[in-house]
Amino acid sequence: MRKHLILVGLLSVIFGQLVMTTVASGQAQKQGGAGVPPIVLAGLNTYKTSGADEAMKAWSKGSRWEGNEDATRLATILRHFQESDGLYQSFEIMDVQVISPSTQIVYLALNFEKEPHFAKFVTYHSGHGWILLSLKLDFDVNGIVTELK
Repeated sequence: MRKHLILVGLLSVIFGQLVMTTVASGQAQKQGGAGVPPIVLAGLNTYKTSGADEAMKAWSKGSRWEGNEDATRLATILRHFQESDGLYQSFEIMDVQVISPSTQIVYLALNFEKEPHFAKFVTYHSGHGWILLSLKLDFDVNGIVTELK
């Protein structure tokens, strides 16, 4: 009986460690951008190193947004985020919805020095790679979260 209890206790500890490792691994993947289309990651990296206008150029590359007035408007919003809340620091994945094999919606928290802001990217995998179909930016999480399933 005592050997049985020791074995059960040992298995419980091993199982607990396995669960914690799996959860931690999932969190790390979410933080690292796993599942986020490369076009989104490229724009975020560009935003951090080169600013809003260059980020919009990276996001709009190859799409109808390229050189579009809407891209200029969104760059203005991104600049306003930094003016009001400090430099862009990082992002956190709120959700990635695979609508079809070629279409994804990515919800992100964009972390700035003072507070986060929120983004919804709709992306499409064309024959030439991932492109941005639409981008919504908001100061308020409710402007983005209400669209989550």
